[in-house]
Amino acid sequence: MKPTKEIDAFLEEYRFTLSDKEKGDFASKGFDVWGFGKDEEFSKRLVNLIMKGRKRATSSLYFKRNKISDVGSYGVIVDHRNGPRCLIRYTGYEILPFSKVNAAFAEEEGEASGDLEEWTSEHRRFFKGISSHFSEASLVLCEKFKLVYKSA
Repeated sequence: MKPTKEIDAFLEEYRFTLSDKEKGDFASKGFDVWGFGKDEEFSKRLVNLIMKGRKRATSSLYFKRNKISDVGSYGVIVDHRNGPRCLIRYTGYEILPFSKVNAAFAEEEGEASGDLEEWTSEHRRFFKGISSHFSEASLVLCEKFKLVYKSA
């Protein structure tokens, strides 16, 4: 998704909170824009988990064409209407077979109870809906981040 005037204004609000040095760092790192889809309830739930600091990671099926966000770069998280809600900074990532995702990552992803068994069940169902070729060996991009700014 490309930045909109609303996203530009949100980022300008964030820049206003930074020192000159921090502004230079932010400008040099770049950012992407993404959300959790058009389903209002699902999107609101996950965005709110980020804004509360409970969700500090996300996962997606990994395909070689995927762009992986650079560690240290930023992400503008948008709601179901593509309105900016918060800004995250990527802190790390791993690409793992689905069967190797661990309890620590499930906890950081912050959805439901944070339990690995529940994470595995929910994500297996979700990923099967995305790809008919999904298996326990399918690669998953596990990205970690921290919340740096949120809308009022």
